[in-house]
Amino acid sequence: LALSSEQSTKSAWAMAAIAAIGAFMSPMFLSELGATLADGIIAAFILAALATLFFGRFGTLAYFISGLLIGVALALKLTNGCFLIAWFFATLFVERWRSIRAMFATGLGACLSYLPLGGAWNFYIFRMYDNPVFPFFNHLFKSPFYGLQPISDDRFKPHGFADALSYFWKWPLGLHPTTEGPFADLRFTLILFLLPVVAIL
Repeated sequence: LALSSEQSTKSAWAMAAIAAIGAFMSPMFLSELGATLADGIIAAFILAALATLFFGRFGTLAYFISGLLIGVALALKLTNGCFLIAWFFATLFVERWRSIRAMFATGLGACLSYLPLGGAWNFYIFRMYDNPVFPFFNHLFKSPFYGLQPISDDRFKPHGFADALSYFWKWPLGLHPTTEGPFADLRFTLILFLLPVVAIL
């Protein structure tokens, strides 16, 4: 994303290197190396979608290709659906009155890539368990193979805005309010303090 900006070549590469180091030094990324969670691999599709959009200068084709990549990420892991929600609001913010075109292109691309991958799996799961996203949302699909209560883990959700802000000082102190395993992470706290500086510049 830094390389797609109007910065000079050297500063762009420097920004890209800093961003890459920050990403690969993430405690969550390091904790998943050698595991089967594969979040790091799936995140590459989301980042590729963003990079396509920036390099494509927010054109209709760029939105379409980004949608294709998001659809693949969603097919690989349904929890990537949260990125679709974020993408929706980000598109509204960036495109404003032109957002319908962008959303249509993104949605079309996402559907075209998701249906043959995730859609085929959803159909198979539906034939097996009467729920295409089993065991999620079983309070709606009412499969007899699982309880009817929604799956939700409230342990890591903030209880109000003040509690959410407290995460920024808990993370660097190693209090890990968002995961079971212990970790310390200073990156988000630094970003929080740097945002006003960037806004001024």
